[in-house]
Amino acid sequence: MEQYGRSVTGSFSAHEATAPIDHMVKFGAALERALKEASSQFGEGRHPVSFEFHGEIEVTNPGMIGDYRVTISPQGE
Repeated sequence: MEQYGRSVTGSFSAHEATAPIDHMVKFGAALERALKEASSQFGEGRHPVSFEFHGEIEVTNPGMIGDYRVTISPQGE
């Protein structure tokens, strides 16, 4: 789990999947990991945040997304 200041990032590698699944499911897994980390970083209460979705693609034939990442940052950072 990467951390950038108060921002937190969850990641999911395509190699963790046992079968081909929808890209949004993989981003969802990364988001769940980031939310779990955010709950300990941000503490209780409501926090305005921004979400950034990142990926690392492998350009082949056919291409694929190899890593899925979601970063949660407090608004204004």
